[in-house]
Amino acid sequence: MKKGFLTALVAGAVLASAGTAGSASAAVTTPADLVKATLADRSAALQDGNSVALDAHYLASASKLKAHEQQRVQKLRKQLQDTWPGKIISITSTPKVASTDVTGNSATVKAYDEMEIVWIPTQDAYTETIVAKGPNGEITSKFGTWHDVALANVGGKWLITSDSYDEGPGLTKSPDFVAPKSSTLDSYEPQALTPGTQPQTLYTWTYNHQAAANYADAYWSSYNGSYKNFNPVGGDCANFVSQSLRAGGQPDDGSWYYRNAGGSTADDAWTYAWVNNQGLRDWARNTSRGITYSDYSQLMVGDIVNYDWDWNGTYDHVTIVVQAGANALIDSHNNDRYHVPYNYSSSQGMSFTHLYTWP
Repeated sequence: MKKGFLTALVAGAVLASAGTAGSASAAVTTPADLVKATLADRSAALQDGNSVALDAHYLASASKLKAHEQQRVQKLRKQLQDTWPGKIISITSTPKVASTDVTGNSATVKAYDEMEIVWIPTQDAYTETIVAKGPNGEITSKFGTWHDVALANVGGKWLITSDSYDEGPGLTKSPDFVAPKSSTLDSYEPQALTPGTQPQTLYTWTYNHQAAANYADAYWSSYNGSYKNFNPVGGDCANFVSQSLRAGGQPDDGSWYYRNAGGSTADDAWTYAWVNNQGLRDWARNTSRGITYSDYSQLMVGDIVNYDWDWNGTYDHVTIVVQAGANALIDSHNNDRYHVPYNYSSSQGMSFTHLYTWP
């Protein structure tokens, strides 16, 4: 696996990718242009290892950010080499600018970076063929990250002064990132399951694992407007997985539900188990909707994976499996992931929960 990855790093496709990013940099005329060129160059550097060109996008005084970007390239290249289950063909970015505000020689840009990794799995990586592949057997994985960028115009040239982003545990967080001051999700207390909270009609439901995965694929980056986005208040991971389970046929009950009262999400109601990753895991186990297990080779489509980032016994994140097997792929929110290996971070405790097809 490591040999295959390194072979891909020196392939001709690497030079082509880096050249494309360089052309974009040469055409920079606006703050948005610079941000898009920078994000493209960051991905090119992950593939060819040449991060020197990145420095030209930043103001000299942004020394901590410049150093971080250099270190990020080396860290993520090593992480891909150590954990990715196949040969990487290309790493590219599709930056999407959400807003730009220019005031004199200062500007701010809010952009969403969709980094795409095209790769061919090792021959024994997958025994099932659920995930769509390209003509040569390639798989496309995607990482989505929001960037809040500040820029200054110096001598007629726009340069980045700060870039606030968090790629998620196991990846990197910029030195400019400021976490939300409070999390309203933390204020939700676990709800004890009491007799009568589980409708007796549960015995009529069927969980379609593939339908749950299809929903996750459809909404991994384009959030469903029928539900509140919990990213600003603590994280949307459990909300996203709960939506996927519901799309697969899991019926609401008294301890796990989301109720949309009308056209707006402002007056919606939800339970702790719906929006909290630990609560979701406990709900699945305590209501006999599923069973936890520890053998990653048994991961099935529509199962969920909980992560304990700091090994303190409390789970911090949850994802949904969209490709079965020992090298399972997952989708998630916060951070946004599409068809990414379930162990994309090299240092976390994990718990797997299989959702039953029927009671």
